[in-house]
Amino acid sequence: MAAEKSNKRKKTSCNFSSSSSSSESDADPDYTLSLSKKPTTKASTMRGKHKFSIKKKDKLKQKEIPIRKASKISTKNMKLEDAREEHREFSICRNGNGKRKKTKKKTAATILSWLIESKAIQENTQVFIPHIDDHNNILKKGILKKDGILCFCCNKFFTATGFIFHGGRRINNPYENIFTLKNHNISLFFGLLRAWHKPEESALRRFNSIETPQVKSGDVYDDACMICADGGNLMCCEECNSTYHQSCMCLKEVPVDSWYCPYCVCKFCGDPTCENDYLLQCPQCEKKYHWECHRRREFTVLDMNSIPCTPFCGQSCKEVYGKLERNIIGKKNELDEGYSWTLIHRMDNDNGIYIDDNYKRTLCHSKLAVALRLMEDCFEPIVDRHTRINIIPSVVYNSGSNFNRIQFRGFYTAILEKDEEIISVASLRIHGTKLAEMPFIATSSAHRCKGMCKKLMVAIESALRYLNVEYLVIPSTPEQIGSWIERYGFGVIDASMKKEIMCHNTLMFHDSTRLQKSLMVSSYLPESAKNPRGTSPKKARKYNPQTWLSYRKQGFNETKSIGSIMAIK
Repeated sequence: MAAEKSNKRKKTSCNFSSSSSSSESDADPDYTLSLSKKPTTKASTMRGKHKFSIKKKDKLKQKEIPIRKASKISTKNMKLEDAREEHREFSICRNGNGKRKKTKKKTAATILSWLIESKAIQENTQVFIPHIDDHNNILKKGILKKDGILCFCCNKFFTATGFIFHGGRRINNPYENIFTLKNHNISLFFGLLRAWHKPEESALRRFNSIETPQVKSGDVYDDACMICADGGNLMCCEECNSTYHQSCMCLKEVPVDSWYCPYCVCKFCGDPTCENDYLLQCPQCEKKYHWECHRRREFTVLDMNSIPCTPFCGQSCKEVYGKLERNIIGKKNELDEGYSWTLIHRMDNDNGIYIDDNYKRTLCHSKLAVALRLMEDCFEPIVDRHTRINIIPSVVYNSGSNFNRIQFRGFYTAILEKDEEIISVASLRIHGTKLAEMPFIATSSAHRCKGMCKKLMVAIESALRYLNVEYLVIPSTPEQIGSWIERYGFGVIDASMKKEIMCHNTLMFHDSTRLQKSLMVSSYLPESAKNPRGTSPKKARKYNPQTWLSYRKQGFNETKSIGSIMAIK
């Protein structure tokens, strides 16, 4: 049966190069990924009429998993690649080198500026704060601008919260208590809802349903490897549309019998689904498992009064999900010097954590929209070369897909704010307690080289330690590996982490290098630094200068930010 299916699954996968990896500026890794604005076209496919066999090895047996064969890039595609490289050379360098064109001053990344740019509320609209008992009694008047609310009485700009305080009110929902003068029934909160549900905004967070051109011929598989995101000779899963390189899965030879990817087998026993059983999916790590295997490992008490839902695969995933839901998602964590950070994500797709409070949920969505604009200002468009989807909106809005490789439902967005302006943004996905990934991090141009990225990184690492996550994994361009290692304590992934990544869906770019960082203090801290009271810094440095420098920059300075996390614990 496998031999018959393999004849239908032959398809060519091309190998175009595209620049996409993690990088940093001279002071901060303010933005991570960059692509040429002109996407390359897809190579023409070649199909064979006969059963495929590997030339360098012996022919496979009749029961053989389907293999995708890579073809040579045509002359036309080589010209496109040369043009793309030329475009990249003349494009603005990611490190800030090169000449930049003079542009107008960009407005701050705030909710008010997003409201005006989305045309949910017109600029120069007069707004006011009504009296708490009588809406006809106006406390303060102002004009809505991109830079804030210009007060009539003092001719100063205020944030939404500052304008409410200026009017003598002390409330936590300012957008619900600031109204437009044209219509007393329309508040800024109504403008947030209208902007979020605009068609052009809704189109950015749609479900990425991918249909391959060869569906009629029976080929429904992805053209890129789940682990390295590159094309070539790919092994196809018998159950889903995922594909893998033999080398990425550390297999000495191609399996002869039917082969299933790590997402289509039980995480406990390693077997796929059978006729009399099916696999459940963990809401946190999204790994599948047999219910019987779960019952043998975890003692489960069924509560007939609770709402039925898919149980977690283990206690660790349950604890991570619970801490995120109760203490982190949507909660504003105050830092020093007036800064704060928040972890948010989209909550209208019936997946993941949900906030019942309509105001808090709408505020999270509005900040996500602003964070997306900041990301798009920092990056050139990043389009997946096989499925042609736009990666950045899909990650920020944690969009789902029928392709596992571009399934982004588990992503969260960490934002750094000051005076209601979003300064830095990072994308984060937590795969249980073993590892978390951070493929994107960006800082607005007005705040670069000021330590903002560092401040957000410290807050993220503090939150991950609170969740008992052991490692943070990022993709990096080759030219920025040294900066991530020296300034942020990252290192090249080891063999054990490579095996762990095989079992998870992590966002990767084919010309990038993965780096890892241990979040457990004891794992990267020298012995002298674990008890620094009896040892001077000079003596401690000589044991491991690089490690001590990384710890001194992060560990000692993070006590202020970690306090907000530990306080809620």
